[in-house]
Amino acid sequence: MADQQTSKRTGWILAIAALLVVGLGAVLLVPLAGLGMLMSLVSANEASGSAQCVPGGGANTVGTQVAYSGEWVNPTAGSLTSPYGGRVNPVTGSLELHSGQDIAAPDGSAIVAAADGVVEIAGKSSGGNSGYMVAINHGGGVQSRYVHSWPDGIHVKIGQKVIAGEHISDVGASGNATGPHLHFGIRINGQPTNPMDYMAKRGISLGKNNANPDKQKPSTAVVAKAEEKTTFVRTDGEEFQPSKEQLKNLSAVIEAAKSHGASEQATVIALMTVLQESKGMMYANSGLPKSLKLPHQNVGSDHDSVGLFQQRPSQGWGSIKELMSVDPSTGAFLDALGLVKGWEGMSLSEAAQEVQRSAFPDAYAKWEPIAVSLATGKNLPKTSGTSSCPAPVEVAKPSDADDSAATRSKVIDLAREGLGGKYVKGGRAPGAWDDDGFVYHCFTEAGVRGIPYVSSWTRGETTSSPESGDLVVSDQQGDGTWNQVGIKVGGQYFITVTTKGTTKLPVPRDAEFFSMVGEDAT
Repeated sequence: MADQQTSKRTGWILAIAALLVVGLGAVLLVPLAGLGMLMSLVSANEASGSAQCVPGGGANTVGTQVAYSGEWVNPTAGSLTSPYGGRVNPVTGSLELHSGQDIAAPDGSAIVAAADGVVEIAGKSSGGNSGYMVAINHGGGVQSRYVHSWPDGIHVKIGQKVIAGEHISDVGASGNATGPHLHFGIRINGQPTNPMDYMAKRGISLGKNNANPDKQKPSTAVVAKAEEKTTFVRTDGEEFQPSKEQLKNLSAVIEAAKSHGASEQATVIALMTVLQESKGMMYANSGLPKSLKLPHQNVGSDHDSVGLFQQRPSQGWGSIKELMSVDPSTGAFLDALGLVKGWEGMSLSEAAQEVQRSAFPDAYAKWEPIAVSLATGKNLPKTSGTSSCPAPVEVAKPSDADDSAATRSKVIDLAREGLGGKYVKGGRAPGAWDDDGFVYHCFTEAGVRGIPYVSSWTRGETTSSPESGDLVVSDQQGDGTWNQVGIKVGGQYFITVTTKGTTKLPVPRDAEFFSMVGEDAT
């Protein structure tokens, strides 16, 4: 009996031991298998990214033109986060090769071309996981990739030639991304390679505090080389022929922005403001005798406004002397811009208005192409008397058909939720807004980026077959300008804001329509 009990006890012990061994083995096998997968991914990729790659042997193969041998620059400044190599995807949780180097940066930060080349991809990635991206062919089988921009953050088009340091896109978080960052990749003959190593061999260290500020900051070449009779064209079609003194002042603003460490985006906003407020002329004020004794090119009388930015000493912007000096006045503007919450995600004109609080809030937008041209040195104006402005940008479509339907539905829901809201002139807070603020709220909350606070139709495309969720404009005030905006919500009705509040009204007979989402939107 005792022997039988001993035998049973021994059997149980052996069974339990066997289960423990099997279980432990299974537990150990999972991470070991995972580690093996990661090592295989890294090893295989290191091999595929080496000189042993067969030209044309990989997906997304680039051309075999002569390889670019000029200078390389940092694509953006920021903090190095997820590196190249095997990892667990933070979004999907799957083991995979991370084919580039992630650089965290504020949403909307400028991304520049790392080298000269031709744009091969400018829009939504084929699989969608990368969101919106740009890819540049540098010849010799080398391609650089700039991934996760927002739809409105793509500033180049397929086939466009770009040079090192040219502004091509903005930092975003589209696709499989947990936050705003640039995923920077290098492919050789279609196969990913470690971008840190590749760039290091070309004298570039990616990441925060490693960007070459001279290469990242706006170029003043366009101003320095421009002839006195250079002609620019605003978005409203009006020509602008700056004098030598005006160009000198604009150049000084760019240099001041550089000395203050401003981004290209901030520099463009500053230039748009100067162009609107003074057209680049240093203003004295007839009501301020001290200002008339300082160097100036023109005299104004608006309150106590002086200088390029038309800043007011009485409002705490600085002394008359400071505000009529380029560096301190530019610094004051940039400091004020930095205090605007979320300015990086606003349209350029909206950001300028947040600082200036102008009585003409939509006036800054018309100067955008000129400011971009001056700040970046690209799309140079011709000096032969022919008007020229930056070439139209083919922006990637905001979403595919399914995404568009969902976005439209959300816009409509937000519009209906706003019914009953009160009218507040210039307001943009939910339920306390004017028609511009209402439209801005509905589209931005629905995920449509790049909507200007004023003149929202400039973000869309006219349509003769309006759908629910489209923008409705009426009461035309001039060429391409309307006094009333709202959102179509079904049938012949739209929701807008009048002095009586947020209400649903029949679509006016003189109404026109703009598609803001989907394949028709710009």
